[in-house]
Amino acid sequence: MNWLQIKDAWRDIELTNKRYTFHLKANADGGRATIKDPMSEHLIALSREDLVELGRFLKPFVDEAENDGT
Repeated sequence: MNWLQIKDAWRDIELTNKRYTFHLKANADGGRATIKDPMSEHLIALSREDLVELGRFLKPFVDEAENDGT
């Protein structure tokens, strides 16, 4: 299990810039990502394996942001 996956709870992450919103909801079994722009919305189902890979990609950015905030 990686940091995106929490047993019996949801991880809820939202990233927004001027054009796009990325929203991730994840638990230990999988999750979903929603990507919105002014013209459309895309929903992507994520498996447990997808979350592992996404977690590996996102964790360094989250760690850096957390370290900058302290």
